[in-house]
Amino acid sequence: MAHRKRHHYLPIFYLKGFIDPDHSPFLWIYGKDKEEIIKTNVVNAAVRSDYYSFRTPEGTKDSDTIESLLSAIEGYSAPVLQKIRRREHLSEEDRLHFAFFLALMYVRVPSFRKNIEKVMEEMVKRVGILMASHKEGFEASIKRMERDTGKKIGMPIEELRKFILDGEYDIKVAPEMSLMGIKMAEHFAEIFFHMQWFFFGASHDYKFVTSDNPLSIYDPAYAPGSFYGIGLLNKEIEIVFPVSRDIACLGVWRENPNYPDLREGSFHDGNNKIVKALVKRTVRSAYEYVFASQKSRVFHAFVKKHIGSDRLIMQIS
Repeated sequence: MAHRKRHHYLPIFYLKGFIDPDHSPFLWIYGKDKEEIIKTNVVNAAVRSDYYSFRTPEGTKDSDTIESLLSAIEGYSAPVLQKIRRREHLSEEDRLHFAFFLALMYVRVPSFRKNIEKVMEEMVKRVGILMASHKEGFEASIKRMERDTGKKIGMPIEELRKFILDGEYDIKVAPEMSLMGIKMAEHFAEIFFHMQWFFFGASHDYKFVTSDNPLSIYDPAYAPGSFYGIGLLNKEIEIVFPVSRDIACLGVWRENPNYPDLREGSFHDGNNKIVKALVKRTVRSAYEYVFASQKSRVFHAFVKKHIGSDRLIMQIS
């Protein structure tokens, strides 16, 4: 059986919602640090080679397990997104599928995986410094490791200890380690299910766009640069998720004082001001790329102004 090496971090059925109606089946890709606007079809957008591949305990490469799992879940999600795009009422089961889809769209993208890697690298470094700060204990640990493995570290233990304490080095974890973040989808799905979601239509002049980090999260309590990041249980957070070029949803907690009159699952006609505000949040959260149904040099300049504006570290809750 042939292995699938081309893995989409955004589903094809989702990207179809952002196709340029005048150039079907193509859409436009805007890179935050790119000079050209790329025209491509959805099959070749948001895709990376071996993105979901990992090594099994036996040492073989598995390129299919995670991709197949995501494809199966997408089979339940696609009809729900179609209902939203048609402005139809969502049942309780639909809302559950939608919450799980949002959770996967949160954890499967490059930005989240990079965040996981950064957290793991920071934790390894902090643990190493903590261990090295206790001279006798560190020395005993190294000697035990050498004895258990039968291998020497190749340098004086004290020299290694001082090197670790100096902290002038970077820790890098294997990229596939961040695939563990997909297991967190169930936790996030429960959070998203208990939030309220409203839907806004695009205006005549402005359409919604999406990105390689499609859930944009606004937390008024977040301090930029904070290691701890944004907490999803903060009752004032707002989450924007573009469903298509014509529909975007906004998720808030019931306790959020800014939306007292919006009813769960309700659809609203957007005006230029609302659509532009939601699009701006999508662009700010983009890791590298924005996907749109229209080609615009003005919009490209706007995208390029937001290099490095994506979130850094996200809290689990």
